[in-house]
Amino acid sequence: MTTVVTSPRVEDMVSVGSRVSWSAIFAGSVLAVGICILLGPVGGAMGLSLSDRVNEDNLRLAAIGWSILVVCVALFAGGVVASVFTVGENKTEAVLYGILTWGLTILIVIALGGFGVRIGFATVVRIHEFSQTPSEIELATRISWYAFAGAWASMFAAALGGYVGAGPTFRIVVVPPPNRLG
Repeated sequence: MTTVVTSPRVEDMVSVGSRVSWSAIFAGSVLAVGICILLGPVGGAMGLSLSDRVNEDNLRLAAIGWSILVVCVALFAGGVVASVFTVGENKTEAVLYGILTWGLTILIVIALGGFGVRIGFATVVRIHEFSQTPSEIELATRISWYAFAGAWASMFAAALGGYVGAGPTFRIVVVPPPNRLG
């Protein structure tokens, strides 16, 4: 015997509390940090291997580009994992899972390298304050803008990863009973 629900039930309407799966977001963040640790040194090795054959400005731009690429790839994968490890999310929730993965990953990176992060920011500020030539000031300004753009690109990559990892959207549909007259 098949039962067809014609009106919403109380259990369909009662809140289940938070639907955020922090363990899935944490798993995505840990994966993202791991990928950064794995792929980051590859860029350094390539840069050192090519340093005697490449212009210093081109090498600097390549290093910035590689860093942004690695972070975007890592956060895309982290967003996919966070979204895949959740149940019943729609595409909007999946994008939010990706953004939450991005935010938690940023917190983890700051926690792991807190002292280094302060030195990195202080270095950019010092370069700008103590620059002697307009080209040095321009370089410090460009690096700051690249860092800003890279942060946004990584957040969008995490959101896209969450979107890609989202499962099918399920909706509760009320089905009218079949007409048995006749």
